[in-house]
Amino acid sequence: MLRRAHAERERQRAIELGIHDPTDDEPMTEEDRQTIREKIAQGLKSLREGKGTDGAAFFAEMYAELDELERQARE
Repeated sequence: MLRRAHAERERQRAIELGIHDPTDDEPMTEEDRQTIREKIAQGLKSLREGKGTDGAAFFAEMYAELDELERQARE
């Protein structure tokens, strides 16, 4: 029973984080967990190498690009 409750909490948290498909009722597998660990490791490596991006700058650029695409679509 505890194992099932833990799996459901883990699944809900993964959905909240956007790393698990909410339509998938199956619990995360060890392969899923390993994929997540690898992505985290890649992100940390990039940060250590100075390849991080300022969040505010990233979103400002993204919104500018979206605004431009919307402007072009109206023309």
